[in-house]
Amino acid sequence: MVLSFEDTPLFDWFQKNRFLIIGLVVLVVALQYYRTMAPKWQAESQRESWVLYQDVIANFDAETNVSESLARAKQDDRVYPWFVYAASQGALADKNREALRILKPELSTLADSSDAQDWKVPSEGGSTAIPAVLLKSVDDFLAQEDRVVTNPEPSGERVNITVTDGEESTYTFSVGLYSEQAPITTAAFLDAVNSGRFVGESLTTIAERQASWTGMNTEDGPNLPKEKHFGLFHLAGALSTVIVPGQPGEQNPDTIQLLTSTNHSTDGTTTVFGMVVEGLEGLQDLVNNAGAEQSYTISEITISG
Repeated sequence: MVLSFEDTPLFDWFQKNRFLIIGLVVLVVALQYYRTMAPKWQAESQRESWVLYQDVIANFDAETNVSESLARAKQDDRVYPWFVYAASQGALADKNREALRILKPELSTLADSSDAQDWKVPSEGGSTAIPAVLLKSVDDFLAQEDRVVTNPEPSGERVNITVTDGEESTYTFSVGLYSEQAPITTAAFLDAVNSGRFVGESLTTIAERQASWTGMNTEDGPNLPKEKHFGLFHLAGALSTVIVPGQPGEQNPDTIQLLTSTNHSTDGTTTVFGMVVEGLEGLQDLVNNAGAEQSYTISEITISG
């Protein structure tokens, strides 16, 4: 008698273990598919991480969007450490304390993690993990006491400036000029005052740290040189020029910047040529509390001596 396959013990074993066998076949096929596709998936994932990193870095501004950029970087485990390292180095180079205070906890987290230990740089002891190196640099910088600096009393002319809002409310403050330290810029400023070019000009840029207006010269006129002198810092109340983008050392001949809070990161980059000597506190309130639709115009500007 000839037995069919269904009558053999092997068929009986297959029937009892068919789900296991099917599972093993599916597993083998899945593993083969993964081995084939994994390199492609990894390459695509790395490409997406690189694109995100480039976008975050390109739009990063240590003055305005550290927290926002950090939140975007945290969306990707690869981008996060890259961004923290690059942003910390940039903030150190710019001496931006506020940005470093935000980034320091992130560096501490990375320094304590095992994942970041493979990112190393040469050191006296052999090699040190990058987050540890950066964290020490940040700690050393922040440990330095904030510089207690003051600008000297302006010895040049005093200029009274009155600004008016849309409801005819006015505010007056006084500025003293550094005619000896920045003669070229103060001469241009006084010429604009005497010619009446500032009257009617709006404080076109109002931000947390500054207010600015135009009218000192013409945008087509020659750029002003940078008049850098020791002892003139970008403190709250400082009147300064602004740089011409892409032209280091060249100062815009038309625009004036008035700082309402200290910004040492711009020391040495633009010319400080005056200081608010009366009315700074009220000016700070006016600038910092200005509404989105609120504007101010210079209604009067005079030299008092």
